[in-house]
Amino acid sequence: MTFSPDKPELATDLICWCDSDKNQAAWLIYTSDEGDFYRNESTWKEISSESDWELDLDTLVPVYVTSAFISVYDKAEEENDNLFVEDVLKYKTAELEQE
Repeated sequence: MTFSPDKPELATDLICWCDSDKNQAAWLIYTSDEGDFYRNESTWKEISSESDWELDLDTLVPVYVTSAFISVYDKAEEENDNLFVEDVLKYKTAELEQE
């Protein structure tokens, strides 16, 4: 698998991690053979052990989303708007049953 977040190979490659307490999206993560990446300011940035911060997903809920969600996430971030869970769920990957 190559780096292609716009055309993920698996339904589980593109994940929006949501904070259920705040009822909003927290992180957009893309997983590939090349590594894990998070979306920030319309750019994919690699998550690495050399990062000076830790990504804590323990309290968040994953929602597997389609690539169409990327532009929605970018727009909300650009406009500094909250992206609520019900908006995220509109882009949920249909082929995948989530618990």
